[in-house]
Amino acid sequence: MGTVIIGVIADRKGSKKLIAGLYVLGAICLALLGIKSNMFFLYFLISIAGVCTMGNQSLLNAFVSQYYPANVRSTGIGLANGVGRLGGMLGPTLGGMLLSLNFPITLCFLVFALPGACAALALSLVNKNSNNISVASPEKPQLI
Repeated sequence: MGTVIIGVIADRKGSKKLIAGLYVLGAICLALLGIKSNMFFLYFLISIAGVCTMGNQSLLNAFVSQYYPANVRSTGIGLANGVGRLGGMLGPTLGGMLLSLNFPITLCFLVFALPGACAALALSLVNKNSNNISVASPEKPQLI
């Protein structure tokens, strides 16, 4: 449901600022998860963090696709998703390492929030100029 809602907002307002904002909001929610609090507030933070991460991934795919020519667009999206999946593998490993080193839970959640903040910063550095976006025209099939 979150993906549908943020997709509609992105169509109306633009996706770059929305994606960056969702990454920041997700990072804040992840950082706050390390603070002992009311269980319902923690559930609220988890749901917002979920929308900001999982819902944002679909939006990011659409955003990234604008930077590839049509003939390599699927390869570019696949590469971007492959790099993004590294976090899915490294995150639990890093979490396990931090916990085995007896790091405080608050610090662990702050470390988990850092990639979201870095993603928002990296996205803010992307120069999205529609003049730079190239779209390859479909080629005519050649008869042999």
